[in-house]
Amino acid sequence: MSKSPEPAIKSYFFGKGYLDLRDTIAESWRLNLESASNFFSKVSFEQGNEQIFWSLLYLAAGISVVIFGTAFFLAASLVHIVLLFSLFLLIYITFTLVYLSERVYLLIKGFWMVCPKCHSDKVFPEYYCDGPTCKNVHSRLIPSSYGVFKHTCRCGQKLPSTFFLNRARLQARCAVCKTLVKPEHFASRKVFVAVMGGPSVGKSSYLFSSVWKLLEEKLPSLGFSHDFIDDPDRRDYDKARERMEQGRAPDKTIEKLPSAFNIFIRVGTPKQRLLYLYDPAGEAYDDDQSLLLHKYEKYLSGCLFLVDPFSIPYVRQAYDRELASTVNVINPGRLALEDALSRVLLSLEEHFGLSKTSRIKFPIAVVINKLDAFDLENQIGPAAIDDYIKSSPKPVDPNTARDDVLRKQLRQWGQGGFVQRVEERFKTVHYFACSSLGRLAEGPPRRFEPRGVLDPLMWILGEADRRMAIVRRWTLAFTGAAVLLPVALAVMLWPSSEAAEKLGATIRPDKSVVQQGEPVALTAWLNGGVSGSFTYRWQASGGRLESNGANARLDTDGVAITGENLAIDVSVTITSANGGKTLAGQRIIVQRRLPPISATEAPPAAVSPDPNASAPFADSSANESDKGETPLPRTATVTIASNLEGVQVKVDGRSYGSVSSSPRRVRLPAGPHTITATKSDYVDWEQQVNLAADSRTRVSIAMTRAGPTPQERALEFLRRADYLLQQGRYDEAINACEEGLRWDPGNTSLVRKKSSIQRAWEIARRPPDPPSPPKPDPPPPPPPARFEQASPMRKVVPAYPSIARSARITGSVIVEVTIDESGNVIAARATKGPMIFYEAAVKAAMQWKYRPARRGDQFVGDKQPITFNFTL
Repeated sequence: MSKSPEPAIKSYFFGKGYLDLRDTIAESWRLNLESASNFFSKVSFEQGNEQIFWSLLYLAAGISVVIFGTAFFLAASLVHIVLLFSLFLLIYITFTLVYLSERVYLLIKGFWMVCPKCHSDKVFPEYYCDGPTCKNVHSRLIPSSYGVFKHTCRCGQKLPSTFFLNRARLQARCAVCKTLVKPEHFASRKVFVAVMGGPSVGKSSYLFSSVWKLLEEKLPSLGFSHDFIDDPDRRDYDKARERMEQGRAPDKTIEKLPSAFNIFIRVGTPKQRLLYLYDPAGEAYDDDQSLLLHKYEKYLSGCLFLVDPFSIPYVRQAYDRELASTVNVINPGRLALEDALSRVLLSLEEHFGLSKTSRIKFPIAVVINKLDAFDLENQIGPAAIDDYIKSSPKPVDPNTARDDVLRKQLRQWGQGGFVQRVEERFKTVHYFACSSLGRLAEGPPRRFEPRGVLDPLMWILGEADRRMAIVRRWTLAFTGAAVLLPVALAVMLWPSSEAAEKLGATIRPDKSVVQQGEPVALTAWLNGGVSGSFTYRWQASGGRLESNGANARLDTDGVAITGENLAIDVSVTITSANGGKTLAGQRIIVQRRLPPISATEAPPAAVSPDPNASAPFADSSANESDKGETPLPRTATVTIASNLEGVQVKVDGRSYGSVSSSPRRVRLPAGPHTITATKSDYVDWEQQVNLAADSRTRVSIAMTRAGPTPQERALEFLRRADYLLQQGRYDEAINACEEGLRWDPGNTSLVRKKSSIQRAWEIARRPPDPPSPPKPDPPPPPPPARFEQASPMRKVVPAYPSIARSARITGSVIVEVTIDESGNVIAARATKGPMIFYEAAVKAAMQWKYRPARRGDQFVGDKQPITFNFTL
């Protein structure tokens, strides 16, 4: 689709200048030909000798004009072209520098346009001319063919075309949905956070509770200030705060495609942030089509995934009796966790173009809500986390302890698949527990006091700011490199007698498996010789370095702690003889030795070893040299074999991929080594091997299945009992309850289920009551009065949603309207069709006017469907 022309006058150097050059050259050529024609027209050989003389003279003059005039014309035209093009080239260079300077500046600052309504992301919005009577809209008010520093509108008004000339003073609008936007939407650094989760998980309550705590408590304590740049956001916040102070929950979000809730946070110009918060209705997660319209997901800084524990079958069964009287207060979520996560991942894969196995880079906070219900706080609250820290034999970071407690509790609730999938697909995951209201919304109204709602949001904001700082550092580095590279090359190539000595370096750890607090000695090898050793001791809150070298220093650039590995970025600074310095940096990977499984976390006694796996053994030929190969000095070989498919093997922390029934041979230096193996649904396996020089050792992997916990077994039998009860197989259902109680004798849900089945069975076995005497037939009803349907008197055509028009979405929507006795539409509900048109269709249907329905002589209400067709 072609773009409409700008309502501006093109610059002389991008159009008119070329036309003037063409016209000047054409006019010069015309005058040259006209001069020659004048001479040729006077040539005549029909009269006397004198006339012949003058004719020959005119002919010679005409020929001279053609030859020498054309040569002079070409030379003058070439000089004219060269001079004009030199001037144009200078203008174009200036244009290019201004254009690139603005782009680089906006990139460094992180400024770009994001519409809070339709979520479209553009570098620039559209601008209105600020002329007194002009309403022209400029879609490309940037250095272009319409001007380098300023554009001249057709009304004559001069408009700044760069950020440096205060272009932000002009009124702007979104280029897609045409919504007016404030300057902060395109001239500030932004953070985008979405609150995700199924219906009834408490997203709206959490959003306003966390914002309430952020604005009223956290920002003032940090010396920050805030403002709402859009009046609707200010009104929504004031309304929600007033409701919570009165003991009433905030209104539930009903928009499946939400507008952004914006907060402008400032503490000095460099640290200004515009926070975008997105809270789609939980019903948006009922189908995939609604989530695919959430375009804001492609530039998210992080997300908060809310978990309603009462949407988990195990929790609902455990609190079945308590929920019977508080179900309307608790309002359990109806969408399973894995279903909500699957739809979120599907939407993210669509927006980011990810594969089914790619990891999502932005952080996710898994937040278990409704902590205040019943005794959940004893299981996942602060007291449970403190108990975990106190019972740990080694120091544990509080954040790590919280993750371990909540992750373990989710697995005990039968959500191990959810935990595994979240941690596989997201690069950074943390777990939190909170109460959005602080108590159950029952009893006399009193102020709500949310608990734990701010920690997840502050963690996401901190991660987002850290990532932005990294991006800005790299942007500055690349920009600086482009500018300083020629200077640096000149300095490097300039001959100098005091150039630094070029030294190569290799850093090696003395061990590959460490525990927390255990020292790791790192040795720096310089050109084959040992320069010095340094000790790095990993602590929960960071590290400490101790140097014993006289002419070297070891620095760490960062420590990355994952589930199994400890990565240390190190650099060595060497002072050479002539005073120069050489930096050699590399990454050291040492494997973290995980703490042993405690008795409370051990698998149930019913787990048996896999019958296809054999026990580890040492080959009888361990002292023989490796046949078929020339043994390397001080090098031994280990051969790994497994009878299980898909076993992932690591040797000294280095991954060697999958090992199946075909052995895999690995060459290792002599000495002790650690071989670990992992496989889903199996207990991790570890074997210590001590290799002699020039030896070969064969190791087979034996793993045991990690079966379900007793609670999970009991839950399976509870589900089976429900199924058998629905089939009317009472005796088998009772047997299923008894089998479940053998796994979990204290399961109250199974005890209650068994009692209810026994009562139902007794009722089913009772003999039927004798038939009662037949009742006399009632008198026939009077014939119904004649009914006439309501007929429309005024119809209103719905407005086509701009986001649907830009996406070229079409379809038909059926709206069911309720009509009162006066012919007014008092209710409308969209029942079928694309959801993106629901709001527009319902709004139009509410404006229809009907001739009221009639039953006999009386006006009555009526219900009718209306079909709206949305076509382009």
